[in-house]
Amino acid sequence: MRVAGWSIDQSAEHGPDDKDIRRVDWAGALFAIPGDVSAGDVIHLGGVDFVIADGGHDFTHGPWWDPGLAEYKLRIFEGVERG
Repeated sequence: MRVAGWSIDQSAEHGPDDKDIRRVDWAGALFAIPGDVSAGDVIHLGGVDFVIADGGHDFTHGPWWDPGLAEYKLRIFEGVERG
């Protein structure tokens, strides 16, 4: 699969007093041509398996700029995905 890039979030999600832990629904993002991947697909990046968590955020509709890419959120793959 061809991708333009990816970003893996390794930061801790804590509140100002380190007691408030915020929920994180995704572990990173993948940037690819819209439609090349879909929710539930499993990919391998940097030694870790991730699952595509959403249908992607397509930014190709704007009148001023068309990057030709969509952003797909990633979650760490923890076994069988059920749809």
